[in-house]
Parts: sequence; C-alpha cells; structure tokens
Amino acid sequence: MDLDRLPQILWPLAVAAVGIALAATAIVQLLKDLFPFRRWFQRRFLNRWFSERLSERSKSIASAQLLAAEKDLIHLATGGDRDAFYDLETAQLCGQMNSAAQMALAYPQRHPDLLRFLAPEADEHDIDLVTQAPDSAGRESTNAPSQPSAAMDALLDARNRVTHHLQRSIDALQISMSFRWKFFLQILIYAICLVASLVCVFTVKPYGAGRFSFVEALVIAVVAGFLSPVISDLAAAINRWRKP
Repeated sequence: MDLDRLPQILWPLAVAAVGIALAATAIVQLLKDLFPFRRWFQRRFLNRWFSERLSERSKSIASAQLLAAEKDLIHLATGGDRDAFYDLETAQLCGQMNSAAQMALAYPQRHPDLLRFLAPEADEHDIDLVTQAPDSAGRESTNAPSQPSAAMDALLDARNRVTHHLQRSIDALQISMSFRWKFFLQILIYAICLVASLVCVFTVKPYGAGRFSFVEALVIAVVAGFLSPVISDLAAAINRWRKP
C-alpha cells in the first residue's frame, strides 16, 4: 500500500467513526429518556439479587415477604413512589437504600422483613435479636439500665454484625448493578455502531465493489463504540461544569 494514500484512507474512517459515536451516544441517551430501561433493569436486578441470597439462607422465604420488604423500602426511600425510586442513578438508589437501612435499624420491630431483605447474609439469630428489641440499642441502654449486661452486650454485638452485613450488602449491590448496567449500555452502543457502520460503508461502497468493505465497517464500529462512552463522559463533565 502506498503510504502517501494512507491519510486519504484513515481520514474518512476517522470522521465516520467520530460521527457514528456521536450519533450512537445521542440515540442511547434518547432511548434512556423515552423508555424506562433503567427502571426496568434496576427493579429486576434488585429483586433477583436479594431473592437468590435469601433463598440460599432459607428455602421458606415467601414472595409475600419480599413484596412487603420492597414496599417498606420504597416507602422509606421515596415516600412510596416506586417509579422514582427505580429510576434513580445507581449510586443514588443505593444511597437511599442505606438511609432506609438506618431507619430500619433504629426501629427494628417496625421493619423486620426489610432488615432480612437488605441483609440476606446476616445470621438469622442476630436478626431475631435485633428485631425483638423494642428500640435501637443505644436508646435501650439508656432507658433500661436494669437489663442484664450480658443480654445488652449480645444485643449490641448482634446489631453491629447486622449493620456490617447491611453496609456490605448494599455496597456489593451497587458495584454489581453498576457493572451490569454499564455492560448492557456498552453492548447496545456497539450494536448501534455496527449497524450504522454497515449502512455507511455499503452506501458509499456497495458490497462487491471493494474487498474490505466489511472489515472497514467493523473497524469503524469498534472505534466508534470505544469513543461513545468518552463522549458521554465529556458531556456529563461539561454539564457539571456549567451548573452554578
């Protein structure tokens, strides 16, 4: 291949890749705005996440308990607005879950199903100790000094272990759900880029007119798919910079 002609080949490919990346970014953002993909994905993922872990601990977990825990969680997190809860960014959703967990720990008798829902790997005996306490451990210690020290120590230890499981469970959920959501979006972006690249290449050079038409389309799609998240991050950074 003549090196003098290399810029004439690479320049159109680069322009096409950037243009398709911009178009794919805009299309994905439009789809996220018009359709409740995030809401559907996060609700399905959260339900499956906790159902699998609860079923590993106890085969007798009823779907009614999961529904009650979900209703309690949404009530504490967003005042009962289910769509608003599941449409939050993953970090915000998990932040609201953490706030709801703190409320459930402060008043365990009112939220026993929610504690089991948010801490599926916590020991059942610890959950029972915490949920049978009339109030939070700190308040119990000040209002009931006559309670035996051993029982109070057991309650505090159980509460600390449940708190630890709550925090780790929500952190693990955030990491896993963020990864799956980004992977889903990346697959969607690459699919859009590939279709757009094939349309562009075969419109300019019909199949059979050039030997490397499909290879060119594939290269453009890969480069555009790599550039699309970069463009999305740049747009988000500009929006944050423009905010007062």
